[in-house]
Amino acid sequence: MTNTIDLITIETTFKDCFEKAAGIIQTRSWKLLPLFISLDIHKSSYGRALGNGQIFINPAFIGTKAINKLISTINH
Repeated sequence: MTNTIDLITIETTFKDCFEKAAGIIQTRSWKLLPLFISLDIHKSSYGRALGNGQIFINPAFIGTKAINKLISTINH
């Protein structure tokens, strides 16, 4: 049974996605490194990234079991 998503799940998923991407493409070739992930105040999209490395996730993920959508959003 899948647990519901909480902030720790979002942070852990972000870390896992980052490590997987870094294993595929070395981070020194990235134009921008993601700095951190947090919840977004804008609720019109699943997530967004700013040009300074900040990643924001829609708080609607909290309490759901939409882990695959969360992973897809972070990877995007």
